[in-house]
Amino acid sequence: PPNIQAHRLAFLNNLQRIITSAFGSGYTARLFGSSVTCLASTNSDADVTILLDNRPHENPSGHPIANMYLLAAVLRHNGMKEVFPVATAKVPIVKFFDPAHGLKADVNVGNALGIQNSAMIVEYMRLDGRVRDLILLVKHWAKMRELNDSAEGGGHWTFSSYALTLMLLSYLQIQGVIPSLQELFPSS
Repeated sequence: PPNIQAHRLAFLNNLQRIITSAFGSGYTARLFGSSVTCLASTNSDADVTILLDNRPHENPSGHPIANMYLLAAVLRHNGMKEVFPVATAKVPIVKFFDPAHGLKADVNVGNALGIQNSAMIVEYMRLDGRVRDLILLVKHWAKMRELNDSAEGGGHWTFSSYALTLMLLSYLQIQGVIPSLQELFPSS
């Protein structure tokens, strides 16, 4: 829905202001995941990655912004709540709640792949209008069965929304409903 997208863009603009104020220019906050694919519901969190301007594929690990504890402190100082750095994860993140926008978010640094994966999902949805509806159906089905909460887990094994989406896309390819974009465009 457009109101969800506008709300998330307002959140992103505020986050960009915080980042620029604390770390200077040279960094761009970008949404990815359900915020970009238009698969977000009103209670979905926002996934954000911070990229180096003009060098989006460069690993920013040597930059101060890549320190999840420092980033968490900056977010706390700027009014974010429930701020929790997960610095030891495969892709380190800071989880937080933005009270001004009523939105939970996960922010990481340098994850350009998340942006590319989101663009891929959008392209699959463009190929066949049924894909979006099926993704939403599978996500709802998994949520009702407590199978779709990879971050929290609830004490049992679950799937991320992205994993569920990839499984669905694979199934649709096997059934001949949609082609493989990777096979159609191997160099992309």
